[in-house]
Amino acid sequence: MIVLWNALVLHARWGGMVKDRGLAALAIGGNIVTGWSDRGRVVDESGGTSQEAKLYLLDNPDVHQWALDHELLTTTREELLEDEEIIRHDVEFGAQQEAYDAIQGDTDEGTQEQRREAFLALPENAGFRDDLRRRKAHTFGFDDDVVELYVDFNNLTDKGFARDRFRLDNSRLDLALTDDAVMGDGAFVAVDPDMVPDAEHDRLLARWDAQITTYEDDIPDSHRLVSNTAERQRLIEQDRQRLFLANPAFEQDYQRFQAHGKFIQPQFVEDYVAYYGLPESGSARDRYLKERPDFYAEMQAKLEWTGVIDFSKVPTEKFEEALGFYEALPKGSPRYQYRANNAWFDKEGVALGKWKPYNPERYTPTDPIQAIIDETERRLEELEEAARGWR
Repeated sequence: MIVLWNALVLHARWGGMVKDRGLAALAIGGNIVTGWSDRGRVVDESGGTSQEAKLYLLDNPDVHQWALDHELLTTTREELLEDEEIIRHDVEFGAQQEAYDAIQGDTDEGTQEQRREAFLALPENAGFRDDLRRRKAHTFGFDDDVVELYVDFNNLTDKGFARDRFRLDNSRLDLALTDDAVMGDGAFVAVDPDMVPDAEHDRLLARWDAQITTYEDDIPDSHRLVSNTAERQRLIEQDRQRLFLANPAFEQDYQRFQAHGKFIQPQFVEDYVAYYGLPESGSARDRYLKERPDFYAEMQAKLEWTGVIDFSKVPTEKFEEALGFYEALPKGSPRYQYRANNAWFDKEGVALGKWKPYNPERYTPTDPIQAIIDETERRLEELEEAARGWR
């Protein structure tokens, strides 16, 4: 009926124009008749004041102007343009907006905010999500280019430092986000570039997110209830080692993740991985640092090590292995005889400050002492063989 009524009104007004102004008025007739009739169909489907009807006028300014000129409509183009973003959003995403607005209150599935964020995160809602953020950006008065930066910024994960790096790379957006006059209570804190790790940190986080969370945060309640600190830590470390065994590539990548998070320079990251791959007990780590003074300086600076290693007191690997055998011998003559048989070992022990030089007048070598040394060596070899079998 509305289409018919519009056509009749148009016919009557057109007839008046021809009568009053002559055939020249017909020059605007064809396209206007079609356009006005098309608008009538939109009005039939959605209503005369619907967003769909307003969008039709926005997209067909000639029809709109003609209707204004002939007093068929009163809403000006300026009024429509002022609400254009809302109009287009409502027409394109009306169903999604309705579903989004229907998410109210907290439930067992999460808070209202969490549930709405989950709705926006659905792939099929990507366009709606971006448009919603554009509308929000416009409420802050952002320029068009900053609006799109704001949309891109919010599409980045909030895990890691991707958003901080984006702000550092886009100063206009960052200036807007940190401006109290623009953002009010929602103004962002300025990003300290010295506190933002490189992109590799976030790449590793994305790859091992679940494992990192388990390693760092998922401590069973049964462990937390253990009152003995040392035992509690032993249980936690035991679980962490199991996690590494279940994910062999994760162990080294976790150390890389840590290195990037501590701002270790890229050229030292693999040294960091190798260093923490060495046993904590013994002197292997100190030897590694002794052989790499630049890496040692980097670790002192970035990890704020306050102690200074006296590398003159760091034993060689050969000495450390021999020392294990030496300390397995009974104290007294057997140990002294071992030093007599291994002058290099005795000399390094003196240099390390472990003992005074061997004095041949102190003990006289005897066969029973040598037998003890030989037996100790045999037993240690058996233990070593057994240990290899368990690996």
